[in-house]
Amino acid sequence: MILTIAERAILAQQHVILRYLEPEEATFHEAAAEALFAGYDLAIIGLLGRVETGLRENECSAVIRSMAMYLTLQHSAANLESEDFAAGELEFPGFDNHTEPTLVSYAVYLRQHQRMFHSLRTGPHDLEGAVMPAMPGYMAMLAVFDSTEKAEGLLSASQLRAVLAARDAA
Repeated sequence: MILTIAERAILAQQHVILRYLEPEEATFHEAAAEALFAGYDLAIIGLLGRVETGLRENECSAVIRSMAMYLTLQHSAANLESEDFAAGELEFPGFDNHTEPTLVSYAVYLRQHQRMFHSLRTGPHDLEGAVMPAMPGYMAMLAVFDSTEKAEGLLSASQLRAVLAARDAA
């Protein structure tokens, strides 16, 4: 385990305090404190197992840009008078929870804790509805989206179709 003795001692002390603050979880906190004080790596790995490796800045940015792009697609379609898009065609499909769980978690974090993208329409499974890795398709869409001239921040019907086609081609 890559925790120093000082880090283990700090975490152990937190569990000692939590034992009193959460009496219903006292047994768990006592065991956690003992494992940390003693340096039982396997038990410590179990305690830290819920801590994810995280996302780099460029990965976070890609999630934000993908969600913002879909929001723009939805707003653009709403401003078109005669164009019809298939039901669900412009819903944000989300990410694949099996292969992109950290992307799902970050998207949920943005919505719940950062209060972003509340008006973004998603599919029936909300932000974890994709059934295969979604980010490659979003990156292809973003390449087209970013290079497209937008009138007042919105896209025309043909521009919308071009962005959506990039996802399908990826």
